[in-house]
Amino acid sequence: MGVDQRIAAVELATGRVLLSLGLGSSVLQIKFAKEEATVIACETEITVLNLCNSLRSVHEIIDIVKQVDIADGVIYVTTLNNGRREIRI
Repeated sequence: MGVDQRIAAVELATGRVLLSLGLGSSVLQIKFAKEEATVIACETEITVLNLCNSLRSVHEIIDIVKQVDIADGVIYVTTLNNGRREIRI
């Protein structure tokens, strides 16, 4: 789950917090890249987590993120100014 500038992964059966992480900007979307990773789209960064909830990578985005799509191991980011960026997972 994501609220403002923080995300958390919670085990539903027990309520145990598996991950709690502060972010550089507000959360816009959380997407899952099939069996590979969790992608957190924030206003000005993309954070990628491994399935075991460890941090894989953080990518700064110069403009504000408008849309995020994932296909074939690539994150496609579109910004408010219609800029495009591709990030390999």
